Amino acid sequence: DSLSEMGGMNTYGIIVGVVAFGIANILIPMVYTILTATNLVADKIESGSLAFTLSTPTPRKSYIFTEAIYLLFTETVMGLALWISAMLAQMIGIAVGSNDLATSLPLSDICYYALGNYLVTIAISGICFFASCWNNKSDRSIGEGGGVNIFFFICSILGLFATQAIPATVRITAMNIFNYMTINSLFDAMAVMNQDWFSYWFKLLWLLVIAIVGYLGGSIRFCKKDLPL
Repeated sequence: DSLSEMGGMNTYGIIVGVVAFGIANILIPMVYTILTATNLVADKIESGSLAFTLSTPTPRKSYIFTEAIYLLFTETVMGLALWISAMLAQMIGIAVGSNDLATSLPLSDICYYALGNYLVTIAISGICFFASCWNNKSDRSIGEGGGVNIFFFICSILGLFATQAIPATVRITAMNIFNYMTINSLFDAMAVMNQDWFSYWFKLLWLLVIAIVGYLGGSIRFCKKDLPL
């Protein structure tokens, strides 16, 4: 039974969808997001450079809106670069003889994987942006926003061992608890492979909600709090 299960597993889908898009390709955007979100608000408050900006006719709402748009724009550029690179890699793989890529890893699945990865990074940026707007010190912003997201990342790695991406012979079902402790699990690559579209879109909706709450909550907090200017 174990050999039959392993023989029927979508290896390309697991490696690309679960491991690459779900874990590996989140690490670099996460580090970038933690540092950039901190530099956009908390670091400028701490260094005093924000005092000069707000001494001009620039209102707080305009400033924080611009910073949020910049962060979202850079996240989108990274997401598009990853999506395009993955599609090119798939087409090159087929061109050099890996014809099974067309069925095991179709371009439509890559699009779904890339969308899930993008929404995870957007949710991460929402959390980091909120932490940066809440704090006046860059170290506290990194500690809170970065600490939470690093915790989520570690939990997603541990929770992987309890998912269907791991053969039943080595699967540790007790570790599934970690999947309930991270927002990264809201991107369900296995749902794409199983064509469980309700689960896929329902989970992604929560990632979008987290991002919206993070950006709106952070912006409101920044506009209302007392700044040490």
